[in-house]
Amino acid sequence: KIIHLYKDMSARDLLVRRSTNSRGDTSWELAPLLQAAQLGEMAILDGIHRIPPETLSVLEPLLQDRMISLPNGWQMVRSDRWEEIMAEQGMNEEEMQEKGLLRVHPSFRVMAIAAPPSAEHDWLTAENASMFSFHRLEPLEEEVNERVLREMFPLAPPELVHAAAAMAREFDRLKGEPVLEGSSLSLSLRQLIRIVRRSSSYPQDFVPALERSLMMPFLPHSIQESVVRVIS
Repeated sequence: KIIHLYKDMSARDLLVRRSTNSRGDTSWELAPLLQAAQLGEMAILDGIHRIPPETLSVLEPLLQDRMISLPNGWQMVRSDRWEEIMAEQGMNEEEMQEKGLLRVHPSFRVMAIAAPPSAEHDWLTAENASMFSFHRLEPLEEEVNERVLREMFPLAPPELVHAAAAMAREFDRLKGEPVLEGSSLSLSLRQLIRIVRRSSSYPQDFVPALERSLMMPFLPHSIQESVVRVIS
């Protein structure tokens, strides 16, 4: 289960949310992360660098101890403790849920994806660093990007795949220019996949798809000029 994180996400957004049924009645329900915890799924937190460190830190008891108290009064506890409480109280699973005592499935796992911390955005605090085991992945070489794209889109024109991979290389090279210093202009493999998928069916959309991926209308004029130079 992939959970896309965004800048204004609150701690409550990560845990629970209000939902409305067909009659207009509202009730609490678990957010996708805790749904994964209950079902024993793998949760992928995409972009933990985007949310405030204090928001991310609310997950520490869940990740470290597999227990967490929720804003609406519910509690999630690790599987063995949940079964102990159920036996001690003589309750069944439905009664446990009615009392707001939910089980964290033993198979529940979390993977997080983030951009490396930088001087401008040092999101990795001492508190957050203890929550994960970190593995740094270097950017893929142009040849690797091209090989992945060819395997995913075997019917795509070879020159299209090569052009997409070459664009990623050129934007990485541009990062050394003074006008782009401090900018995050780049093409990830995910963006390349979207560009090639669209352009395979509509070759004339290669440049528009590229510009959409880079959010061209929102870039400073000086950076737009550099992008146009590369595309040309």
